[in-house]
Amino acid sequence: MTKWFFLFLLALTIVLGARFLSYSPLPEIVLADCVPIEGEIDKLSGLWELNRIDNFEALYEKSEMSQNEPFKTLANTLVPFVMERSQLYRIELCEYNAALSFNFFNEWYVMTAELDKDELPKKKLKVKDEIKEAFKNALAETREVLDIEDKSKADKELKILQKPKNSIYSGELSVDGEELIIYGSFNNNSFKERILFDTGELVRKISFSDSQLGSITFNYRRYP
Repeated sequence: MTKWFFLFLLALTIVLGARFLSYSPLPEIVLADCVPIEGEIDKLSGLWELNRIDNFEALYEKSEMSQNEPFKTLANTLVPFVMERSQLYRIELCEYNAALSFNFFNEWYVMTAELDKDELPKKKLKVKDEIKEAFKNALAETREVLDIEDKSKADKELKILQKPKNSIYSGELSVDGEELIIYGSFNNNSFKERILFDTGELVRKISFSDSQLGSITFNYRRYP
């Protein structure tokens, strides 16, 4: 066995080992019966695989792993290495509903929320739809004048369907143009997360409110 063949086998074992140790079946589709959203924001929909993580240290600082200070350097190298070879992120955007599913090693976060239709990007109207839109606007003005409560306000709170046992996670999902925005709390640390489509990649930018290390960026590519 030559040195180069041995190194090849070692690299292959490390990569396959990382995938095997962090493998977990993808949960079933959450929003199976729905009407897909039309428009640019629909680019976020689908299944993505993690390509790279920038500034993982800022996430490590807020995790339970940070309690193991002697292993900080090893964790900041090993954890991203494994995650970049195992994490999937699935976004389901349906008419006024969303579902987010992603794994942390072999455990899954699965959550849903309603989307506020008033926040969704407006579709270009066809001529025959202009009358309907004018009627909707007139109805909205009437409600405002009569101070009638709008019952269609969305429940933006994330409903946690599945999560790791020791994780404390909550949040609220909004739409801002062509981005999804989450204001939430992870293990009692407040954060803001932006989910957007940028030059062919899905990008998640997470910023903790009291962190001095800046934002963490997850970059995903389409899953084959």
